[in-house]
Amino acid sequence: MKTFADKDIEENEGLLRKPSTWLRQRIKEDTKQRVTDHVEPESEVAVVAVVTNPGTDTKGVVEVAKYTASDLYGFSQAPVIDFNNAVCGILGELEKVRGIPEADLEFEVQAGYMWRSVENLQRYLGTSSSHDEALSILQQVCFAERARPFDGQKLDVLFCAFVVLRGNVFLSEAVLDEFADVLEEGGFDLNAPMAFVKSPL
Repeated sequence: MKTFADKDIEENEGLLRKPSTWLRQRIKEDTKQRVTDHVEPESEVAVVAVVTNPGTDTKGVVEVAKYTASDLYGFSQAPVIDFNNAVCGILGELEKVRGIPEADLEFEVQAGYMWRSVENLQRYLGTSSSHDEALSILQQVCFAERARPFDGQKLDVLFCAFVVLRGNVFLSEAVLDEFADVLEEGGFDLNAPMAFVKSPL
């Protein structure tokens, strides 16, 4: 039976899966306020343009805009949304690989690009403990599979696993369990790195 807290979490996740203009603006304003409260003194960034006078061929510098640190932080998206966008990008790459015959050399080339994108997700370490756990699982998958020939079956499994991540902005324990289960049931070895750990006995 779902509690009120569970329902609230589901509603918030639904909002963040497809953030509206209002929600994006609210996130920016909240971020800006938090940074403003903690950064003192605040640094500023000036955007300038070099202007050339066509008559005299002399150049001058004109200030176009000036931003504070809180402005720039406010313009940025929340890391959870950035991570979700990156996951959507990888799903697009997987979809592209799925459209190439396995016997085609281009299949391996595009698969290599896809694995690189998966490895690049490590830049989101520290977003949350749940994201760190998901990234740890993906790191193990990369360790075990990166050097092996990729096949259509594992391609489909990886696609399904990323669909699980895409559908949940905040990665709950249940989502992480489902993510790991999809990979393990599809033949991915999540314990591959442990094979190189020698027992002290």
